[in-house]
Amino acid sequence: MPDKSLDTSLQSANYQTLNISSPFDEQSTAINSQSSASSVSSQSLFGSANPNPNPYITSPALVPDFNGDGKTDKIWVDSQTGETQVWLMDGTNVAAKGSLGQIDLASTVYKIGDFNGDGKTDFLLRNQVTGQNSLVLMDGVNVAGLIGLDTLDSSWTPLIGDFDGDRKTDIFWRNNQTGQNAIWLVDGSNPSQVIKSGTLLDSLDPTWTPTMVDFDGNGKTDIFWRSATGENSAWFIDGTQASKTSLQAQDASWTFTLGDFNGDFRSDILWRNTTTGENKIWTTDSVLNNVFFTEGALTTLDANWTSSIADFNGDGKTDIFWRNNATGENTTWLMDGTTIVTETFLAPSSTTAQATFGDFNNDGRTDIYFRDYATGADEIWTTNVDGTTVTRTPIAETEKLSPIQVDENGQPILGADGNPLKKWVTF
Repeated sequence: MPDKSLDTSLQSANYQTLNISSPFDEQSTAINSQSSASSVSSQSLFGSANPNPNPYITSPALVPDFNGDGKTDKIWVDSQTGETQVWLMDGTNVAAKGSLGQIDLASTVYKIGDFNGDGKTDFLLRNQVTGQNSLVLMDGVNVAGLIGLDTLDSSWTPLIGDFDGDRKTDIFWRNNQTGQNAIWLVDGSNPSQVIKSGTLLDSLDPTWTPTMVDFDGNGKTDIFWRSATGENSAWFIDGTQASKTSLQAQDASWTFTLGDFNGDFRSDILWRNTTTGENKIWTTDSVLNNVFFTEGALTTLDANWTSSIADFNGDGKTDIFWRNNATGENTTWLMDGTTIVTETFLAPSSTTAQATFGDFNNDGRTDIYFRDYATGADEIWTTNVDGTTVTRTPIAETEKLSPIQVDENGQPILGADGNPLKKWVTF
């Protein structure tokens, strides 16, 4: 039976305005905080400051952009101390940076979103031990507001979406023990009622994992469910109402990455078989809450290759970046639906480097930030107009952050695998 006290909590969804001088902890001093909330524009998810037409690539609710200038920014976390930094990017330069203080990495997780609809990325902070939740509303490297939300016990995990299509990020709650699910509709621009409503949805046993999508392209987040046995299902969401449909199963050897490979604003699925190396795309069509997929097979790649999504030519269609973790090789596939239009091999990079993605110069094309966790010799690979070549620029020496943890004698701290532990990690 559902917990009735939980039902009441989820539906009341209380909140309070908190002291914003130290959003992550009481030791934060580097950030220039302000108490007045930033103005809220009517900018929609589909009206980003970035020229790329696809919100899945540019929306500040999905990709960090703390000042709303259309240029992807960087989030850094010190995995040794929990300090969190925000970097505002201007191409290959760091335009401004600020520290948000420290978080307890053993208990605290965060999600990004745009909870007040001002076109600037915010944080949802969740303490998995105490159950405390809060919104940190950002304005550049400044904190515009800190709002405490209802406490939920540690069995609940948050995911973010926009379930009513108001271009303000909402919260989906999944109980990993009971299988219960709930939605909080959020309006961070309304101090008198930040949580517009809280609603329990139908339960689904804990073997099912939810992923936020938009299969019908209506600007309202839907939910893609995948079970441990390979079953798949879709929930079409309208506010707090869900319509459900079953999808074709894919056995557990298939993993997936979401994108929009034909530029129709509907979520598509890139499937990868980790056993055989097969790859295929399901492009989505949706009519009356039924999902129809067009399947196209892609080139097979061995298990050393991992995929990420990007848009290297700025046409609003998701492309695929492939990285070989064993050799450091990199390649891009420019996509048009299920067709590989152009395959390009980029220069290899160190096997100790990891790639993150964004449009750091606001030209509509995805760039690559390579973080070298051995040397700290980071680079930004800026994508050129042709979408198939890049310009490589090292990060300035003055901006470099230590890549590995060291002890009081300056010696690397090793993990269980014998490798140095990472220090400053970026996402």
